[in-house]
Amino acid sequence: MADVNYRLLELHRFPIGLKQNPLQLLNHLWEGVSYGLALLEVLKQEQTFRYVAANSKFAAMSSVDIEHLIGQTLNEALPTETTRIYHDCCWQCIHSNQPITFEQSFDRNGQKSWWQITINPLKNQDEQIDQVLISAIDISDRIQTDMEQQQAYATLAKSEAKFRHLVENANDLITTWTLDGTITYLSPGFYTLYGHSPDKWVGRSFAPLAHPDDLPGCLMASQQAVETGKKHSGIEFRRQYQQGNWLWSSINMVPIQDADGKITSVQGIIRDIHASKQQQAALRFIVEETVSKTGDEFFRSCVRSLSEIFQTQYAFITQCTDQTYSQCDMLVFWTGQHFAEPYTFNLAKTPCEYVLQNKVGLFLESLQTQFPDDPNLATLQAESYLGAAITDSQGQAIGTIGVIDTRHFAENVETAQSILQLFAARVGVEMERNTAEAALREYAERQALINRLTNQIRNSLDVNSILETTIQELYTLLQVDWCAFTWYDPSVTPAVWKVVADQSHHQSSLVGSCSPDLIGSTDEIIPHLDTIRIDQAESYQEPSHRASLMASGVQSRLCVPIQTQREQIGMILCDHQQQQHTWTDREVELVQAVADQLAIAINQADLYEQSRSKSKTLQATLKELRQTQAQMIQSEKMSSLGQLVAGIAHEINNPVNFIHGNVNYVDEYARGLLELVTLYQQSYPESTDAISEKIEDLDLDFVRHDLPKLLDSMQVGTERIREIVKSLRLFSRLDESEFKPVNLHDGIESTLMILQNRLKSRQSDSEIEVIKNYGALPLIECFAGQLNQVFMNILTNAIDAVEEKRSRIPSHPATIQITTAVTEDQQAIIRFADNGIGIPESIQAQIFDPFFTTKPIGQGTGMGMSISYQIVTEKHRGQIICHSTPDHGTEFVVQIPIHQIRPQQ
Repeated sequence: MADVNYRLLELHRFPIGLKQNPLQLLNHLWEGVSYGLALLEVLKQEQTFRYVAANSKFAAMSSVDIEHLIGQTLNEALPTETTRIYHDCCWQCIHSNQPITFEQSFDRNGQKSWWQITINPLKNQDEQIDQVLISAIDISDRIQTDMEQQQAYATLAKSEAKFRHLVENANDLITTWTLDGTITYLSPGFYTLYGHSPDKWVGRSFAPLAHPDDLPGCLMASQQAVETGKKHSGIEFRRQYQQGNWLWSSINMVPIQDADGKITSVQGIIRDIHASKQQQAALRFIVEETVSKTGDEFFRSCVRSLSEIFQTQYAFITQCTDQTYSQCDMLVFWTGQHFAEPYTFNLAKTPCEYVLQNKVGLFLESLQTQFPDDPNLATLQAESYLGAAITDSQGQAIGTIGVIDTRHFAENVETAQSILQLFAARVGVEMERNTAEAALREYAERQALINRLTNQIRNSLDVNSILETTIQELYTLLQVDWCAFTWYDPSVTPAVWKVVADQSHHQSSLVGSCSPDLIGSTDEIIPHLDTIRIDQAESYQEPSHRASLMASGVQSRLCVPIQTQREQIGMILCDHQQQQHTWTDREVELVQAVADQLAIAINQADLYEQSRSKSKTLQATLKELRQTQAQMIQSEKMSSLGQLVAGIAHEINNPVNFIHGNVNYVDEYARGLLELVTLYQQSYPESTDAISEKIEDLDLDFVRHDLPKLLDSMQVGTERIREIVKSLRLFSRLDESEFKPVNLHDGIESTLMILQNRLKSRQSDSEIEVIKNYGALPLIECFAGQLNQVFMNILTNAIDAVEEKRSRIPSHPATIQITTAVTEDQQAIIRFADNGIGIPESIQAQIFDPFFTTKPIGQGTGMGMSISYQIVTEKHRGQIICHSTPDHGTEFVVQIPIHQIRPQQ
């Protein structure tokens, strides 16, 4: 029953874990116990309960297979009357938030069996009861025993009255004392209870028989018995055995009357209840401390309670460090006043070794004589020892629990042993829980490390960063002296292991160092790529690796290899240098799991690098295609514009030539007619009235003076139109698609003519002054139309710059200076300098990039200067350079060879 309670209490401590995965997480509780367990889900809307899980013993009790039981409600799985009982008890458990226990009988194979059913509430993370746990213990044997005992009691009932006095007092102390408290009789049981001869105490006061603190209660009970004439039973008090421990007793007091009915004395029957008191204290501790404390806190409370229960000086709990039983850790040691610091000790020839071998050790006196080689016993002045082995759920001894005293042990040995074993069982459960908790914590740390590495893979695809993070995490988690990652480099002779990341507190970094013997012979390692697990370096068999370990002071090493998709081989190294270390399977599995994640990370980084390289190639191709497309569109636009300009120039040129050619004749005729009119006026000064009226209407004198001026203006206008048409034809250059010697000054002038409207003065702004510093340029072999396009782009940007500068500073004199010259190496240089706003340094490097523009959306395509750059550099094997100072102006320098080697298409 005690084991059942402990396991149920342990199960109650982990309701969330149980609900998540009961069969795996608590398998040793679920299927290992000797009683039935079932987990039911609360269906509040349906006001019933549904089976979620059950172990095989519960299924056997209910005579229903687990497969058919799981998922059924109580109504579906049990008979109606049984369902009602379970239903009521489950709801009572939920409403009271307390375990409910009742007994229930079942007919199984024609035989009735009795079960003790306990229903425990389970809460979720929101502190709401959403499940209940049912445990069922077969108590058929106990019921049968009870029935047999009842029959026996009935048989003995007739003789019970006759022999009651003898049965109740056979092992008890019978005593009588007078009304003033003087002892008049003591039975032989006095020696058993007090350790003294009864003869020496007869005639003495009753007071020394009880503890000073308990004496007032005893005297009051005696007084009440005398006053009321009634028996007083069950008065508990402490008695002192000889001069030692105070032990619990119980006394029944009966007043004694003489023949006249007068109370003359009191008879007392004293019974030893110390063992039961100890058991009660032990059980109370087990129940209370199980619920409220765990881990070290529980162990400390446990030894203090043991010391109090047995009234001993010392109490302790030890835990075996390994299965060889050579050493033990002193987990908790109570000195009677404080807890000693934990320590590790050798088990050889100690009482603890005896206990581990024999499950229990009882040494009531002369302890040092029996274990003379244990120096700690002399230090403690130990005289007696009582210990029990702590076992796990498999019966394997994992530690000891016990008490030590400086006096011989005077307790009831059987009772003390049972209490100690009770504590040992509970401590064993707690130790296993701690072990499981440590394993879970280690697993959680391992998963956290794997998750961190996974996040590192996602957040960073830099191999070096991933390696450094991995090594740092392993170094911290494994608590090693040195942790490193090395690459195998077969490109040199001999092949070496190169350290690329490491972590250590005791030595400087070895990153960048190379060694052919760092991990031993590559002929044995590379073909197999097995994990190398070295617990003792001095006994490792591979000679070169052993020599390397001994030279570097390594005591233990773990080597875990990885291999990437590119056939790269690496190795994770974990070293212990201060002392030898036995690598556990969990540690090896952890590093192997990390190695797997690391290999994935490196492979992903390689794939990312490949995809990034391909992406760059695709981006360059796309950029080139977009640039080519834009250039084709721009070229098509310019070609269409050239055709349109040439067509318009041609259509305008014919009528303008006609008008220009006839203006001279009109001027000649007009001047002749005016001379004739003058001659008539001179010859016939007196004209007719009609002629005089016509002369007045025509204002002949004004016409005579204004007509020549009008004809001269027409002459100038037609000349201007002819010049514009000439500039348009020169700019379009449709007839010059191949290299031809061209006068660049004509191209510049034609461009300026087209831009004349933007250069001339306006209402609020003065004219943009164009300063021409033309040198003696020879004819230049070039694509004339394309160079005119370059001049147009540069001059348009210059006009925009000076206009923006003038918008900020209205009084600013706007100028554009054009300079041409020839260099010594036969290069033609054309400089376009303006005093506009200039170009910020941050974007000067981008002005020739395709689609780059500083103009608002819709006012620029970003292709003008890019196409100009391509025309100058690719078509003419020249160069175009930009010099600019913000707020002071910009200069573009175009330089092309006078003679081209061959034409560029």
